[in-house]
Order: sequence, then C-alpha cells, then structure tokens
Amino acid sequence: MVFPGMVLDKERTIGAISDAPPWSEFNLTDLGVIEAGPDSAVVTYCATASRTGNRYRALTSTAYARRDGGWRLLLHQQTPDADGD
Repeated sequence: MVFPGMVLDKERTIGAISDAPPWSEFNLTDLGVIEAGPDSAVVTYCATASRTGNRYRALTSTAYARRDGGWRLLLHQQTPDADGD
C-alpha cells in the first residue's frame, strides 16, 4: 500500500489495518474501472470517510489480479484530496 510519506509491504499493511479503528462512515464517488486484460483491473474512486471525529478525503486507485478463482489486491494507493471539501 502506498500512502503519503510511506510504502507498506504486505505484513505492515495487515498490521496497520488491524490496528486502525474502523471508519464510522464512508462514501465512494467517481468510481471507475480500467480493465487491463482478462485477469487484471484497476479500480479508481474518491473516498470520503470519518472516524473519531476526523474527516479524510482521498483519490484512490487499487490494482487487482485474478488468481486462484478470485480477485487479489496487488497495490492500493491513496492521495489526500484537501481541495475536495
């Protein structure tokens, strides 16, 4: 996963997700899907979310590959969108 100022490998990503409090609300807009072939795709969207009184908005892209009969996340990237409020 790629966030401002950091790149997390699989182990650190799982730890970060496990340690984070859940979002109390979220909204996804501007959803797009880019098919990169029969077994890969990139999903793009704008995410707005809140937790513990903090609001977060980001432009996001997530790459997936079809493996073993299901879709597997390859890469997730977020760019904060402070101008989107």
